[in-house]
Amino acid sequence: KKPLVIITAVPYAIIGAVFLFWLTDSNIDRGAYAGMLLLVGLSVSNAIVLVNYFSKSVVNKAEEIIELTGRRLRALTSTTITTFAALIPFIMSHAETFWKHLSLSIAGGIVVSYLFVIMFLPFIYQLVIKRRDESGF
Repeated sequence: KKPLVIITAVPYAIIGAVFLFWLTDSNIDRGAYAGMLLLVGLSVSNAIVLVNYFSKSVVNKAEEIIELTGRRLRALTSTTITTFAALIPFIMSHAETFWKHLSLSIAGGIVVSYLFVIMFLPFIYQLVIKRRDESGF
């Protein structure tokens, strides 16, 4: 069940990438597709960090999950900000190149995925834990 919780971050990352392309009125080309493949790994790694942290702790209530999320917030935020900051020079270029589209897809997706992981992944994890406790598994 935990891998399914982790993979829920991927669609939101793709939605964020497509939204940034729509916002900047750019075309989705080879660079964007390559960036989306890279983005899958980045968004999943953020989710893995949080779910792994939940798994190591004894979590029974929603308040405990919120507290644990707050403890990992600094690590997740710094990873997201450094990734986004590294892409800024490519995003600011005026030429429509492979690297610009790769950077746009990663930047848009990593921000939306980060927001999803922080706000909704703990809720989904709580639902999975409750069902596991109720079913006895």
